Amino acid sequence: MPRLYGSQDGCRYEQLGMHRWRAGSHKNTLETEARDSRVRESRMKRDLISSLLVGVTILGVLATATLSFAHVQYMRKLRDLQVQTTIANRNSAMFQELAGRAVEYGKHNPSIFRILEEVGLKQPPRVPALSSPPK
Repeated sequence: MPRLYGSQDGCRYEQLGMHRWRAGSHKNTLETEARDSRVRESRMKRDLISSLLVGVTILGVLATATLSFAHVQYMRKLRDLQVQTTIANRNSAMFQELAGRAVEYGKHNPSIFRILEEVGLKQPPRVPALSSPPK
């Protein structure tokens, strides 16, 4: 025997298989099926929205994981470059101090001037050009 369900619109409905129908006329059965199809469409829309939201969430998680991995890799490279920059700055300061000491030594020992000129630390002395006597 079919089950009786709660009343809607003051009428009693029964369910046989997949279709609900209002006890009574055939016209009411079509109205009920149309209402059921609208309910199914709204469920499909909700399911579609839910599926889209799940997809967007999964894409967001994958993008976050990818960007996090890239960030870690770039931070490692940056740390290595910072070490190299520190070493280069230290070497530069050391060579500047060496050059300053060499110039200072050149003041006491003029034989080193030729080496300082070749390296570019000291300018060669300028010899005034011989000018022709005025006429």
